[in-house]
Amino acid sequence: MMKRRDSERFAYIETCLYWSGGVTAPQLAEAFGIDRRNAQTVIAQYREKYPQQLIYNESTKKHEPSESFQPYFIKTDPHLYLDYLRGSYLVGKFIDYSTWTDLSVVNVDDSFRTAIDNQMVKSIINAVQLKQALIIEYHAKAKWHYLTLSPHRLVYASRRYHVRAYVHEWNNYIDVVLSRIYSVKPTEQFWVSDEGDEQWQTFIELKFQPNPALPEQFINTLKIDYYDFSMDKSLLDKGLLIIKTRKALEGYILREMERADWRYKMPLWIIKENH
Repeated sequence: MMKRRDSERFAYIETCLYWSGGVTAPQLAEAFGIDRRNAQTVIAQYREKYPQQLIYNESTKKHEPSESFQPYFIKTDPHLYLDYLRGSYLVGKFIDYSTWTDLSVVNVDDSFRTAIDNQMVKSIINAVQLKQALIIEYHAKAKWHYLTLSPHRLVYASRRYHVRAYVHEWNNYIDVVLSRIYSVKPTEQFWVSDEGDEQWQTFIELKFQPNPALPEQFINTLKIDYYDFSMDKSLLDKGLLIIKTRKALEGYILREMERADWRYKMPLWIIKENH
C-alpha cells in the first residue's frame, strides 16, 4: 500500500503535468519542502511505477506529459480543479498553507459573510461530533424561539452555514441558520438520530428549462453554460437541466435557480412540470 506522502507527491506531479503542461524538480522541492535531489528521486519513482507517462523536454527543462498520459491520482474534471484552487485559498486563510500552484481565485462570497459567534460554533460542532442535544435561542420569522436541537451535520447553502437538526418541540427536521442562533446551552435531553429524517434520506430529480420569455440567443447561452458532455443530447435539445439532490436541499436549489436575474428582471430558469 502506497504511503500517503508518496501519493500526495505523485498527485502533485500529475497536477502539474495535466494542468500546467510539465513539472520540474525545483517545483516539487518547493511544494513539499524537500531538497532538489529528493525531488528528482520522487520523479524517478513516479516514472518507474508509471512508465510512458512523462517525457523529459531538453529545451524547456521540464518533465512533460506523454501523448498517452493518463492520471491515476487526480481527477480531470475542470470544476474539481477550480474548486481545489478556491479551496486552497480558503484553507490558506485558516492555517499557514502552501498551495500547489501560484494561481489564485478571488472569492467574492467573502463579501457576504454573516456574523457568527465563536463559542456558539464550537458548541454546535461538539454536539454534532458527540451526538448531544442542545438548547438554543433562535431568531426566525420575526420572533425568538427557545428550541431543543439534536444536530446532525453542517450544510453550506445560499452563502450561509446551517446545521441540519431535529427540533424536539416541533417534532421535525430542519436547517437552522447559524448566524441566527443567539445563545447555546447543554441539556440532558436525549439526542435524536437522523434515521427519521425522510427528506434527507430521499433523493429527487428537479427538472428545469430556460425561461421561454427570455431572448432566444440568451436561452442558447444558458444551454451552453450547463452543458454536460455526458448528458443525453435529446435533453440538451429540449433545454432540459436535471439536478439530482436530497429532498431536504430542494428549497436552496429552487431559490438559486428561480431567482430573478438583475438584467432581465425574471428567473433565468423555471421548473418543468411533469406531464
